[in-house]
Amino acid sequence: MGKKIYINGGILVKTRLFTCRNAVCLCEEIPEGAIVIDPPIYDGSKCLVIDDEHPQSLFNEYYCKTFFSSLYYGIDYLSYSSNECFEEFEAAITESRLLLEVSVENDLQWTFYKMIYLHTISCLDAFICSLILSKISHDEELFSKYYAKMFSSSKKLKLDPLINSDHTKWEHEVLIEILHTSFCNVKTIKDCFRILGLSSPIRYYDIIMDYFKKRHLLMHRNGRMLEGKRMELNREIVSSATNDIFDYGKYLLFCYNSPRIING
Repeated sequence: MGKKIYINGGILVKTRLFTCRNAVCLCEEIPEGAIVIDPPIYDGSKCLVIDDEHPQSLFNEYYCKTFFSSLYYGIDYLSYSSNECFEEFEAAITESRLLLEVSVENDLQWTFYKMIYLHTISCLDAFICSLILSKISHDEELFSKYYAKMFSSSKKLKLDPLINSDHTKWEHEVLIEILHTSFCNVKTIKDCFRILGLSSPIRYYDIIMDYFKKRHLLMHRNGRMLEGKRMELNREIVSSATNDIFDYGKYLLFCYNSPRIING
């Protein structure tokens, strides 16, 4: 469970992998039930430094006697709401659509459209990841449930020992693993939504799975199919894919914001 932490000094955040339930500075009185930390001197001030080597729990409340500061402007993928995640996705899709209006030489067109296609798929991948992080970073129970259900046995073998020995480091490593995960698989997306108690995204299954397969072919085989030919790419094909992927993103947002009894 999250704790109240009182810092007899300040907090300096030097990692993007941190957010918290609540942070209050200039607190002279210690909140009831708070754990008191007397931090060391850092750059002339008593200060608790939160970085990748010394993480703190996402689920604690932090109260500082002096300051709370971060070297980063916002910690977007942890603090975003679902709508903010979608706004970022929509802006990235707009970039794909603007690129489709650019004219290029004939001998460069296939490579140009390949880049737009891959960019569009990566926008969807990042959007799904941000939705998951926005959900689990605000709910300690869901955070643990996601780890238990979605992490492979091999990853758990490495991370399980940290749960009891260094729980905050465990949280940090779980976040890193999620950020390194590809969500270019419709079944994985459905499993994630189910585990998080969200409405199951059952529409677009075959369409989006086909796009993911083509993405894999473009990324790892430069578009070469089994018969040796390169898959066809042109403005119309990529434009249609971009529209479908954007519609799927809107549908995922709907599922995210819907009760689980709604199945699409």
